[in-house]
Amino acid sequence: MEREVFFHVGLGKTGTKFLQKLFFPKLEGITYISPQRYKRVKKNLEKFRGKILISYEMDQQLYRELSEFKYKDAGIIITFRRHSEYLVSQYKRFVKNGFLFSFDEFFNLKDTGYFKIRDLEYSKMVEFIREKFKKEPLILTYDLLKNSPMDYLKRITDYLGVPFPKNFKVKKVHTSYSWKQLKLLRFFAKRIYLLHSQEPLLVKYLYIYPLRYSILFLAKYLPDFLIPDERIEPREETLR
Repeated sequence: MEREVFFHVGLGKTGTKFLQKLFFPKLEGITYISPQRYKRVKKNLEKFRGKILISYEMDQQLYRELSEFKYKDAGIIITFRRHSEYLVSQYKRFVKNGFLFSFDEFFNLKDTGYFKIRDLEYSKMVEFIREKFKKEPLILTYDLLKNSPMDYLKRITDYLGVPFPKNFKVKKVHTSYSWKQLKLLRFFAKRIYLLHSQEPLLVKYLYIYPLRYSILFLAKYLPDFLIPDERIEPREETLR
């Protein structure tokens, strides 16, 4: 059999976890390579035959990863989200992970933030994909997933050329944490080290993760007057 490669590249915070955990594993007639396997096999797909679907959530690393991906006949699947929603969701993720910068330090139109204007230029991402890959990409929107999930998923199976999984029901995998939860976490992150990126696995799983998620869980049930009175969410005029 000939090999036909498809690559779902995210973006992050556009329903990627839902696809990776609930939808892609249910597809028949295609070999699904999960994010955990991606780095091990991305340069050695020759051993696979037939249809192959890789999924790996990308954001700022999209240009680098796709430049290094050597299978230029792959079909790329990408989902975009309204810019303001995308930034808020990404910022929440960074606060949850223990970072202490403000929203303005995370992103601003002076382009001095952690996220850059380049990271929001969707049309340039599409141009880049079309230049690098032979097959026309499948471009989707997060609004379609929210408002018409079955239509969104059907477009994916049509692009892959595989049947829609029988009796599939849409379920949420994970909703973002509330500002209330994140404010309490920020309060502790200023006093206790909660970052994990460079820490050994034992430190992550036996100290940082249990502490971080315990704080987030506790915040759900604490009355509002016990939550630190600190504004960390961006203002509406900023998002506009």
